[in-house]
Amino acid sequence: MNPRFPRTIGLLILILTIATFFGPPAPQASAQSDEILWENQINISNSPDATSIDPFLLADPAGVAHLFWAEKVGDLSTNQPDTLLYSQLKDGVWSKPVDIFFAPLSDGAPVINFPHAVIDQAGKIHLIWLSEPNAPNYSLNYSSAYAEQAGIVQAWEPKRILADDLTGSLYSIHIAYDPPSTLHILYARGAQGSNPEDDRSVAYIRSTDLGKTWSEPRALLTVPVISWGASCTRLLFEAPHNLYASWVLWDETGIGRRIYFTRSLDNGLTWEEPRILTEKLEGEFERNWNSLALLGPNHIMALWEGGYRAYRHAQYSTDGGQTWSEPVDTFPFLIGDNGFVEYARDSNNVLHAFLAQRVREGTSASSDIEIEALWHSVWEGGDRWRDPILASLRGDSLHMTNPKVVIINGNRVVATWYQSRIFDVFVMTGVIRNAPESPSIPWTQPQSTQTLEPPPPTSEPPVLQTLKPLQETPPIPMKANPSVNPGNNILLSLIPTFLVVLLVAVIIGLRGRTP
Repeated sequence: MNPRFPRTIGLLILILTIATFFGPPAPQASAQSDEILWENQINISNSPDATSIDPFLLADPAGVAHLFWAEKVGDLSTNQPDTLLYSQLKDGVWSKPVDIFFAPLSDGAPVINFPHAVIDQAGKIHLIWLSEPNAPNYSLNYSSAYAEQAGIVQAWEPKRILADDLTGSLYSIHIAYDPPSTLHILYARGAQGSNPEDDRSVAYIRSTDLGKTWSEPRALLTVPVISWGASCTRLLFEAPHNLYASWVLWDETGIGRRIYFTRSLDNGLTWEEPRILTEKLEGEFERNWNSLALLGPNHIMALWEGGYRAYRHAQYSTDGGQTWSEPVDTFPFLIGDNGFVEYARDSNNVLHAFLAQRVREGTSASSDIEIEALWHSVWEGGDRWRDPILASLRGDSLHMTNPKVVIINGNRVVATWYQSRIFDVFVMTGVIRNAPESPSIPWTQPQSTQTLEPPPPTSEPPVLQTLKPLQETPPIPMKANPSVNPGNNILLSLIPTFLVVLLVAVIIGLRGRTP
């Protein structure tokens, strides 16, 4: 053997070592690309002796997340929510909550719940909510304020009652915005215990002047049985003129029996006859919590809960809702009747889904984690969704109910929910690892220069706080979708180099061999 052969091997190994430690880093595995680095969650309502429920989040292009929820504030003995509270996340800090609408005794001390809102192109928030001034009738209420003034009580326009004959059933109001100036509202009409001549229905109203005036209600569906009713109304707008609507029809047991879908192809002026998207079969649990997502042009997904048990099923349409696929059991190891699925797109145009569920008994994952918490998945095209992973195991996520999630600045995820055992509202934020931050777009509309009051200092653990630096601890995955060890990437990236070194060494050895 050529005596230079060992020295050559040693030199090549030294070069390889230097390149390993000082060369470019190995690329991350694709499975890590949409990972969210989560913060600890915060109890933002902090109302241990009062009910706080129904949080709602609104994303603002100016980089602000607006949070609304219903809370018991008054002195009545009942522990039903009577006030709408508001806080905002701006520059990483939650503002001190303020009560923007209170139900006075003169209104019969009504219950207040289910806030929902949209924001228009000028930066004005359009807010709707339910109240119960004259049981059993519920009222649909409306107000608006500019986003930068939303934390100032006086900035909100006086409450207006748009309808006073709602059922008040589960999440039975919804609003959508059609730029530049049209608002759409879908709601369940007809009081509990209605007379046969007062048919319950699913009603639609619209405003073409940003809430100044509203159309007369139009019934999209008359409920076929007097003891039945509607809930879980949803609206989805697709530019330039398509409007999609769905709702749940529950029977005399209160269980969701059917899910309906209809659409308007002219911005709500005319509507097609509603069709039954899916119906509960004999022996099944229910049909409920349908949510609509726009996957692409004329490409819609309806994701509902039900079947033999509380499973999530998806149906897809690629022709704007004219035809639909058969239901697909979408997250096969999850179960739970805990609210809508939430969707949000990041700066890479990746569609994220968030849902509150627990692990199904008897699955391969159930021995590891049996917890009711927030799960995160990503749409991969067609009817494919990535196996969901837990968003967080920290804090009081047990009994999580109906989460709401938005993305601000293209990569910061903001989530909220209420805990159905202690009835407090929680918030949590995180950053999507590979999504670049999008710049905030300030509003050109002149707005208030007042700033919201920060939370007062306290010796107790803070309820409201500045966000801590992001933790590098990734969410815990399920067995069905194990995380890729980043160290594996380094080892894999070295394999080609080792092969080249070995080949060169062999060639040198052969050329230096004496005959």
